[in-house]
Amino acid sequence: MQIPSTLKNRLAFWFAISLCGLVSIALRLVFINQRSLWFDEASSWLTAQFPPNQLFDSLRQSTHVPLYYPILRIWMAVFGDSPVALRGMSVMFGLATVVGCGFLVRKLFESMMPQHESSQARWFGIFCASLCGLNAFQVLASVEARMYSLGTMLQVLSTIATLNVAAAPHQKRRWLWLVAVTLASLYTHHFLALTAGINAM
Repeated sequence: MQIPSTLKNRLAFWFAISLCGLVSIALRLVFINQRSLWFDEASSWLTAQFPPNQLFDSLRQSTHVPLYYPILRIWMAVFGDSPVALRGMSVMFGLATVVGCGFLVRKLFESMMPQHESSQARWFGIFCASLCGLNAFQVLASVEARMYSLGTMLQVLSTIATLNVAAAPHQKRRWLWLVAVTLASLYTHHFLALTAGINAM
């Protein structure tokens, strides 16, 4: 039985993206426990320890927006609060950023240059996912118990959602997904308002 070429291409893309993800995780795990928690990470740990009412009271007195901390609180309840456990959540979001980057670039390539073969879009997506996985700033963001890798993941998702809405603006489900991801971004870090503004242009 011969496998259709479209299925082969999809499987090849998924295999290559999975390989990018595995290499990215391995690279991040090398650095995940090389140092103890520093001040900002300890602040994340302490804030996530508060019960919900005190957690939001604490955030009102600081400069941070709240979404990361309740997520970290749930993560700590499941995996504990060791440095590796705390940073593990950031590694997970970093992996999602790498994989999402591959899909985003592929979709962007196809929308901007539809005359090119779809295989070019797939391999360009894989190339960009590899760059994201190996980028030193992305690695650093993925091994800190801070909101940065959650933010990069939401940036990728919001841009994908924007492209989906542009492709089919009549579908309400796509608009709901865009609004949900954009709101999550705004409640993760102040600078993500820039991404929301750029996507809206």
